[in-house]
Amino acid sequence: MLSGISAITIGQSHIDNKTECQDSAILDFNDKYVMGAVADGHGSKKHFRSAKGSQFAVEAAKYSIYEYMNDNYEKFVDAYNKDKKYLIDRIIKMLITKWHEKIQEDINNEPITQEEIDKYLGGNFNEEKIASIYGTTLLVGVMGEGCNFGFLIGDGSFVVIDKHGKAYIPIEDENSKANYTTSLSSSDSFNGFVTHFFDEMPFSIMVSTDGLVKSFADDNDFLDYNQAIAMELDGLDTVDKRIEMEDRLTKLFEQRSRDGSEDDISISIIFKLVPFKASLQTEHSLQGFSPSPVQFMALAKILAVVVLPVPLVPQNKYA
Repeated sequence: MLSGISAITIGQSHIDNKTECQDSAILDFNDKYVMGAVADGHGSKKHFRSAKGSQFAVEAAKYSIYEYMNDNYEKFVDAYNKDKKYLIDRIIKMLITKWHEKIQEDINNEPITQEEIDKYLGGNFNEEKIASIYGTTLLVGVMGEGCNFGFLIGDGSFVVIDKHGKAYIPIEDENSKANYTTSLSSSDSFNGFVTHFFDEMPFSIMVSTDGLVKSFADDNDFLDYNQAIAMELDGLDTVDKRIEMEDRLTKLFEQRSRDGSEDDISISIIFKLVPFKASLQTEHSLQGFSPSPVQFMALAKILAVVVLPVPLVPQNKYA
């Protein structure tokens, strides 16, 4: 049985500057698979609708994966086993198209004003680059019977806990360095995606925005922290237990942002509902990574995910 949790925390710098959270997260549960995604809007002045862009990105990912996987799962798995890259590339292309459709819908409902052009773009508006206003990253993980994969564009972390309890990072965007990140808004965004396929189902996939990894001194501490979170997943077999864990993560991330990156932090975790093996033992506890006592604040809300029905898949999508 598969499950998932997600949490979003507004960054301390956003609180101090009274600016909106740029992160979004989503989960989708189905009979055969579960998906989780996070996105981080770029947030700078010229990307003044990037908070919407990140929300549109996770929604587009959920929609596109649902379109391919939900209608005829067995057919999808068969096509996946024949040519994984070809099939997942088609999902990525669909989500890019869907993201742009959502942007156009938003512009139709709320046109870009001259005031916004003057305030955020210095009076220079290039309609051909309008997607840049909504610029965002995107990280997606999927676990299912017979197919397990993930993909990303931009910074953030894609952490896997394998069946033996080992935490590792199989993919990252090597083009995203320092203050630069690859963007879904790029005219060549498809070629910016990095994809990973699993030979077997891992215990968990954890996708998080860069606000989390930037709150650690090095990658080893970050991986230990993810492993500690994984240990806490054992027994989350009811909705109430999962909500309690989401609330706990939200509060812990508030402190990590406050004492570390000061950035928004979001995470989506998908996992198998099976007991942990002894190999997952670590000297760290989840609380133990905090540099000072936790002082809970009620400034962030857990994202409530509702799985909405979408149209059935076109019959020729595997062609």
